[in-house]
Amino acid sequence: MGRGHPPTDRYPTHRPHLPGQLGGVQPGGRLLASAGGDRTVRLWDLATRQPAGPPLTGHQGAVHSVVFSPDGTLLAGAGGTDLTVRLWNVARRQPVGGELTGHSDAVWSVAFSPDGKMLATPSSDATIRLWRLNRPANPAAALCDIAGRPLTPAEWDRYVPGEEFQQVCG
Repeated sequence: MGRGHPPTDRYPTHRPHLPGQLGGVQPGGRLLASAGGDRTVRLWDLATRQPAGPPLTGHQGAVHSVVFSPDGTLLAGAGGTDLTVRLWNVARRQPVGGELTGHSDAVWSVAFSPDGKMLATPSSDATIRLWRLNRPANPAAALCDIAGRPLTPAEWDRYVPGEEFQQVCG
């Protein structure tokens, strides 16, 4: 875009701001993701131009990159100097699994494969790590299979945060 074309919308940035931390627009065009030096990821409602809930947290350092999964259900964030990658369920605004660790230096970027089953993370440790994301079609049934029995309410809260307890194991 050349001169004379002002932006159509503006959104406040994170503080302290790090350049280039735009995660893009969610497939379907409802949300925008951004990340910054305040160790958070923010989702923005494109219709209202307002934050879509509280910031997503968990990183211990500046978040250098965020990206939506191809189906828009997950958001991945590369934590730069905390050497981790984190995943969040976009609808619930909750973490998915634990942090992905293994890099020995800063993680600068993150990208999903076109089918959403893999995540790639380049690092200053001169490696690119590929993470297989195994997402069962029915997560509750998968938990039942792993446990070999019905889940307790405490287990449900731990593994299915933000959802009301249900007895789903048969």
